[in-house]
Amino acid sequence: MTTKKTFVDETVVAEPGDAPSQELDTPVCQANEADDTNPLMSAQEEFQARLSDFRDCYEQLYRGVQGEEELLRNAIVEWSYRIDKEKSSPLSRYWNQLVQSEGLDSEPNKWNQSPLFMLQRLGETWLALIQAWGVRRDSIENPTPFSIDLLDKYSFLGTAEPNQPVYVLRYAWLFGERIIEKGELSRKNQSF
Repeated sequence: MTTKKTFVDETVVAEPGDAPSQELDTPVCQANEADDTNPLMSAQEEFQARLSDFRDCYEQLYRGVQGEEELLRNAIVEWSYRIDKEKSSPLSRYWNQLVQSEGLDSEPNKWNQSPLFMLQRLGETWLALIQAWGVRRDSIENPTPFSIDLLDKYSFLGTAEPNQPVYVLRYAWLFGERIIEKGELSRKNQSF
């Protein structure tokens, strides 16, 4: 299945209702080094191989992009540090080009002084890109009736009766059917 995408100011926007595809039609950034491989695909392949390196970053990025300013700043910095763990890798090169294309300084410790709209654009672009690469947020309803099956994707402290309403504190993140970030449930509706 192919996903339609619109490219606006180097931001990937998936059309509503389209399923994410495993590849993009056009790279968002071009690599500095000329090589025989598509730099975007190399970054995508590395990202997919390192999905667990970014555990606890997915929901934070999502919530930050939805308007939680402090989460957004923290999420972008955390993504940068974890991506750059492999300094000269295709993913690191791609990330750094994306950061520069948004007009941000290459040093994450200086991003607290950056205008929020720049971090917002970077967060939105990155979130759209990783979703296009196959990562997705669980689509569980909030509240949802408790069942033992939920414990595959969510941790839950305490006890609950079957079908008792429970609330999602943090959503689970998946790659295909693989759980890459477990979510959290509670009997009370609380914020993240």
